[in-house]
Amino acid sequence: MDVVVKHVISGTGLPPAGVAGCCQLLEEGNTIPFIARYRKEQTGGLDEEQIRAVQDALAALQALVARKKTVLTAIEKQGKLTDELRSAIENCWDKQQLEDLYLPYRQKRKTRAEAARKAGLEPLAMMILGQRPSPSHDRMEVARAFVDRELGVSNPAEALEGARDIVAEVLATHPRGRPPAGDDQRANQECPQARRRRRGHRGLPGLPGPFGAGSLSPAPPPPGHVSRRDSRCIVNQGGSPRTAGNGTRRTFFPTHGASAVQR
Repeated sequence: MDVVVKHVISGTGLPPAGVAGCCQLLEEGNTIPFIARYRKEQTGGLDEEQIRAVQDALAALQALVARKKTVLTAIEKQGKLTDELRSAIENCWDKQQLEDLYLPYRQKRKTRAEAARKAGLEPLAMMILGQRPSPSHDRMEVARAFVDRELGVSNPAEALEGARDIVAEVLATHPRGRPPAGDDQRANQECPQARRRRRGHRGLPGLPGPFGAGSLSPAPPPPGHVSRRDSRCIVNQGGSPRTAGNGTRRTFFPTHGASAVQR
């Protein structure tokens, strides 16, 4: 059985024999109504909705196969296609994962990181990524070794700035440096109230005034405050006592500004 058909079967959860026959009929150019009405013996009686699901899964996987061929060709032209990378791409059946594998090799427009590489600052960037301490513990002294006016690096500060550009690009493009797919969507879907509850109303530490830690915590109620939850029967035109939600007996008067008398 074809690998694509196997993934269609696992993706749709339909009977394997029916999916295999349906894929063959779809590849031959048959329409969904024709297959559902006149080829039931080959599809195992799949209805139009199930056949459409097979068609969508088959089209997505065929597009993924074509994309993998394009990626392999592009990386091979750069001379960077290793056996391990080829195996990872060929065994990849997720579109986002495939793009993550291809991202470090995608041809990009000229960036500051690329200019820094041409200036010979990539070894300094690798030292920063590896967090390797220098014998003198002086970053300016380490960066001074990469100063080259002919390449456009006139002082240690410019060398460090170029190395940081390379580090930022590596962290942004490397698959291990990126969050898993879906994390950004879940973060965007989370409402601010839920995010504050999850963080425990911590606020922003280190900031004074209303933005400091604990600033998002609710203020305590004033003395004598009657919450809406505790007094669910505050409308009482006759002035007779009623029972609130917590069992407390209170009397509410219709006059403006009158307070509750607790009994």
